[in-house]
Amino acid sequence: MFYNERKQKILEYITKKPQITVAELSEVFGVSAVTIRKDLNELSKRGEIKRTYGGAVSTGLVQKEEGEDEKEFVNMERKREIAEKAIQFVEEGNSLIIDAGSTTQELARLIVERKIYGLTIITNAFNIADVFRENSEYEVVFTGGQYRKKILSCVGPYTINILNSINADKCFMGSNGVSLARGVTTPNVLEAEVKRNMMQNSREQYLLADSSKFGRILLFKVADMNEIDCLITDSEADEEIIAKIRNLGVTVY
Repeated sequence: MFYNERKQKILEYITKKPQITVAELSEVFGVSAVTIRKDLNELSKRGEIKRTYGGAVSTGLVQKEEGEDEKEFVNMERKREIAEKAIQFVEEGNSLIIDAGSTTQELARLIVERKIYGLTIITNAFNIADVFRENSEYEVVFTGGQYRKKILSCVGPYTINILNSINADKCFMGSNGVSLARGVTTPNVLEAEVKRNMMQNSREQYLLADSSKFGRILLFKVADMNEIDCLITDSEADEEIIAKIRNLGVTVY
């Protein structure tokens, strides 16, 4: 088993069994305790697990939800790279659902910069709607709903009702976590529900996720990986993981 593949398997194993020892992992994966400790230390540095005396615990169920003010200026080069890839799928006349998030915000900004007009933008996010606010070339449908100040988004039954009345061409969705084992995940149950409805009410689904999201598993599942038409990520993404996602029938850029 390759080094990166073993780390992914360790992460998935810990997620299913939230507390684990070095000795048990060593036996399961057939490598030395020293090797397992190195793997756990690296996963801990990436924030994907928490090291304990003699082992590790999953952080997937307790990860803090970051606000938009915290995320906006993190990994900016990766987000811009993803937006540059994603914009090739935006065509004049499209109706687009654009999810809340800092990476989707970069796509929104790029749409305006490139002057791709004739679009109908459906969004639940104040920061996304604001990008298009002063340009009459865009028809903006704001879902409304229960306001989540931390994420600048709207969720809840009203948001879902509006989404269920829409038949969009494409959905551009963000994510807090991307995993082969658990698919697309997020730390908030209401956000998960909105994301699922965005997918269900669009013909094509595009997941925008930078490589730091790979291997992260959070509390609420949005979808399995094979429910996504296309994953758009950055050039630092692990090629072994990308290959496995492609094997699920997902197009990856």
